[in-house]
Amino acid sequence: MNIEKLYAPETWDPEDTFDPIVQSTFILREAAAYIEEDATLEYARRGNLFIAHDSRDDLIKAAAHFEPRAHLEEPEAWIHHLAVHPDFQRQGIGTEMISYFGTYCLDRRIKTIKLHPSPSSIPFYVDDNGFTLNRMGGGGYIATKKIVDI
Repeated sequence: MNIEKLYAPETWDPEDTFDPIVQSTFILREAAAYIEEDATLEYARRGNLFIAHDSRDDLIKAAAHFEPRAHLEEPEAWIHHLAVHPDFQRQGIGTEMISYFGTYCLDRRIKTIKLHPSPSSIPFYVDDNGFTLNRMGGGGYIATKKIVDI
């Protein structure tokens, strides 16, 4: 599986179903229906859109909005959305992306990955990938993983 950062092209056609940004948007919408092409395109423009694809068929199997924040006093990174296409779930692709993000952060001296998990994704992040779960005010959760754990 190849995981790479996807950059926005100068020109972009939201009707082109072979376009990687359009494909990424479709995958991310499976996880969060409110994701729009504009949001995915903006993440790509900022260099925060990552995809997982197989070089044998070049299909995008997973996508993530991942934002490193190395400029903070205590650098951290946020996974805003991570989704694996339903046809490719339970094959370790999401875990492989999290491992990739850990290495990516380690190379940039970022020590923590954070996210706001949906209730259904808590077992994936906590049980399968070693994130620590803390309750926030208002009933939500924040999941945290120290990079040394990766």
